Amino acid sequence: MSEKPDKVKDRLPEGKSNMSRNGKAAVFLDRDGTIIEDRGHIRDMSDVVFFPETFEALQKLQDHFLLFIVTNQVGVAEAIITPGDVDRINHHIVSTLAERRIVITDVYVCPHRRTDNCQCIKPKPYFLIKAAERYGIDLCVSFTVGDHPHDIQLAQNADARGIYVLSGHGRKHLAELSDGTEVVAGIKQAAEKIVSTCRVEKYRNRHKQAKEKSILNLDVASELWLRTDLGPVPRHASEAAKARNVKNGK
Repeated sequence: MSEKPDKVKDRLPEGKSNMSRNGKAAVFLDRDGTIIEDRGHIRDMSDVVFFPETFEALQKLQDHFLLFIVTNQVGVAEAIITPGDVDRINHHIVSTLAERRIVITDVYVCPHRRTDNCQCIKPKPYFLIKAAERYGIDLCVSFTVGDHPHDIQLAQNADARGIYVLSGHGRKHLAELSDGTEVVAGIKQAAEKIVSTCRVEKYRNRHKQAKEKSILNLDVASELWLRTDLGPVPRHASEAAKARNVKNGK
């Protein structure tokens, strides 16, 4: 029997939310095949090759999101590379991005085989939960980006939103994706899609807030009108107040 995927709500203490309401939004990036070329188990810095679009894409994302890297490095468990190799490569990646004024808030690495049944390998949401708790991340407005179906499942397990890229091994695993998965060519298109979504959501929220504020102002105007004995409340104000009272169960 296959193991039931961990869900955020199953991993947190009772009464604790998976997110910080009105908290920070984040993008959790896969490493190999997503922001750098997938060259197998990397131990030499010369093998770190960024996709040409990576820098501009991450610069665009960090205007709206905290950035994290979440990577499975099974080569450690298989003794192909060492934990020190992984740390050194990740430090090089983070430093190179920092030179372009791109800040990676944290890097999370799972060094296990899938058969080890650890709690941190993707698509288990362990690292996303950890980030949410430490950095005040709202996972429900956050994204994952990667070239493997596990990156999409990771988003689903964390109540986030997954974007699948065709770079790296993306095309190889394309047929394994479930219907409705958002698929883009690479990190550039993923960033554009995420930022576009972010702007639409912000517009919707501003529109909703403006509408609620307008209704509230009509409520206040109606009460003032009545207090000053100026006669019946104007139709548009009374209808708005009535609708608000019905919504609030009054």
